[in-house]
Order: sequence, then C-alpha cells, then structure tokens
Amino acid sequence: MIYKYVLKVKDLQHIDMPKGARILTSGIQGEHLVLWAVVNVAKATVRRTIRIIGTGQEDPKPNAPHISTVQMGVLVWHVFDEGEKEI
Repeated sequence: MIYKYVLKVKDLQHIDMPKGARILTSGIQGEHLVLWAVVNVAKATVRRTIRIIGTGQEDPKPNAPHISTVQMGVLVWHVFDEGEKEI
C-alpha cells in the first residue's frame, strides 16, 4: 500500500510507520509538505527520522538518503531520511 504522511516544516521530526517502509518522494499537496511511502501494514511500527534543511543550511546526518527537493513559494527544502528505530 502507498501511504501519505504530512510533514511539518521543521529541521527534525519523527514519523511512525511500518518497519522497512520504502519512501518514494515528498512534495507539496495543497498547502502541505507531504511524504509518500510504500508500506506493509502487517509489519511492526517503527519511528522514522526525517530531516528538512533549507539551501545553505548545515548538512544532514552523513550518508542520509536524499528523498527530494521541494519548493514552497520562494523557499526550497531538501528532505532526507535519517533511518528508523524501534519504538
């Protein structure tokens, strides 16, 4: 299944999602920054760490996969996946 998660525009946040979810992308839907992922709802829930940084800001965690770059008006956000942890 593909699920959508609404993100907050802040440096670091945690999203609860099924373990091993495959993040597809993030983008703007209406007025919200959202993330889409392929999930297996039968899997245990884990906490995924998402980092959003603006152009010119400090780099994310080393080797954090880049999810997407999103433009909101004049602002540009770079969204990274810093991995999952058991909860």
